Amino acid sequence: MARGKIVRPEVEEKVRFLLLGNEKLMGKELKSLMEEKNPDIEYTVRTYQTLKRRAIPALSSLKDLDMNWHIGLLKQSPLPSNVVFNILRLMQKYGTLTKREVLWVSRFHEVVKGDDTLRLAVTCYSLWEIYCALTGKEFNTTELDKELIKGNLKSLYQKWIQSPQTKGFFEASMFQSRGLGKGEDYLKSYREDDKQ
Repeated sequence: MARGKIVRPEVEEKVRFLLLGNEKLMGKELKSLMEEKNPDIEYTVRTYQTLKRRAIPALSSLKDLDMNWHIGLLKQSPLPSNVVFNILRLMQKYGTLTKREVLWVSRFHEVVKGDDTLRLAVTCYSLWEIYCALTGKEFNTTELDKELIKGNLKSLYQKWIQSPQTKGFFEASMFQSRGLGKGEDYLKSYREDDKQ
């Protein structure tokens, strides 16, 4: 039996990013979206269906942590009151947070000072965690940790949104559906916050 051409890892990664928040996309739609943005990539509809089947378990494992957090969840997962205070303060200023982001707030709320810096740290670590899960990379935060210590997370974030390796992730629909727009828009909002 003849086999189709081998799928490059970066194609599989792009498909996973397209499926973020759009798990209902069918093989034909995935093919159309991929070829529209990447004319050099040509695979059959069946290949895209297979890629989707392989991607769904990874996406499903991310889903729970990427649901919106609310106070009612404290019954299942209690948090100290000072953490809850910081979560509510961030939610008041920036809108909803996901369960994953709340976990990062609980880790950083006494270490990172200032709401804008805390929000940026939470966002960077959350996004890196998701990116590593989707790409199969080890969740190593060494680079993030160095930039956090130097107070330089903005430049790292900017590097991510401009890098060909991670740009697709920041254009992924889940990122946009969080009300963050594309990475460039999100970073711009931090620049505007600095002026105030």
